[in-house]
Amino acid sequence: MPTPDVEYICSDCGAKNDIKPSEPIRCKDCGHRIMYKKQDADESTSESTDPAASEGSEG
Repeated sequence: MPTPDVEYICSDCGAKNDIKPSEPIRCKDCGHRIMYKKQDADESTSESTDPAASEGSEG
């Protein structure tokens, strides 16, 4: 099963690039090498706190 392309956004020109894991990270439009990985809804990180840890901190 082939691995899916990962979507990156160029930090210089803002172009969207679909890059395979074996390809070098480089913008196909401008050649810039600093790219941001686009986050999907399931990849987004949310800061969660442990409610039990904050119960005894009052006072």
